[in-house]
Amino acid sequence: VILFSLYKNGVMAGCLVAFDRYALWSGSLIFAEVNLFLFTFITFCPILLLGMFDRELDQDYVLKNPDVYTPTRRNEILKKRSILRWLLIYVIHQYVLFFFSVPALAPGGAGTTSAFLGMMKGRNPEQPGDGEGGDLRTVGFVLYTNLFILLTCKVLLESKSIINGEFPCCTCSNKNSEGWPNRLPYTWIGVVILAIAVFVGFEYLFQILGRYVSYKILPSFLSVVYHAWQTRLRSWMVIFLAPTFALVVDIFFKNFSNMFYPSQSQIHLEIFAKKKQKKE
Repeated sequence: VILFSLYKNGVMAGCLVAFDRYALWSGSLIFAEVNLFLFTFITFCPILLLGMFDRELDQDYVLKNPDVYTPTRRNEILKKRSILRWLLIYVIHQYVLFFFSVPALAPGGAGTTSAFLGMMKGRNPEQPGDGEGGDLRTVGFVLYTNLFILLTCKVLLESKSIINGEFPCCTCSNKNSEGWPNRLPYTWIGVVILAIAVFVGFEYLFQILGRYVSYKILPSFLSVVYHAWQTRLRSWMVIFLAPTFALVVDIFFKNFSNMFYPSQSQIHLEIFAKKKQKKE
């Protein structure tokens, strides 16, 4: 959880630093201020539930093999090898997100409008600019969306035990000794409700408030979500490609590390998986 928290903040800060070259080192922000305020909350909840419920090995296996606690006692999780792995992934993800998003959405590229085709089909012909996406706020919002998708998927990628819960969570039967709190899909509550739903809901809320609230950081966000998500298929192409490529690179290095440089915990995971297959 500690390393993941440092990683997510590092990737966001790295994107801000990378944009400084385009902003001529003026300190201008590519992300809207309202999104910077929202960032910690929408990324914290999935990480919190990951730390609370994630479990690498089954309880019975741990009781029979107490040496699985050796990596924790030796603090292997925070040793140089693990920290260097997170630093490498941080650098790769920062560059992939930024350079797959910002240059592609420049005014001369995918930032231009597709009017009146695609998501602009049937729009008001007197407002062709609705599909333009090369401005600072739209580009920054697409980059922010890519960052959010990457971090949300990264939580699922790092989780060793995804809690799907049981359906239905609430029943009128007394046969089940477990209460409804033990039957909830906590992983998906954290990802779908506390992260994705909150993210989408607040983005549209900020856009609406920008029309009626004169506070300085809200009017600048007016219609940004509409332009980026509802009128531009090219934005969705970038939103699909950038996080996907970053995750593919992450999975490649993770598999390479597990195959050739496995940790003690990874070895126990493979032994446990083989024993489970034999029982089945």
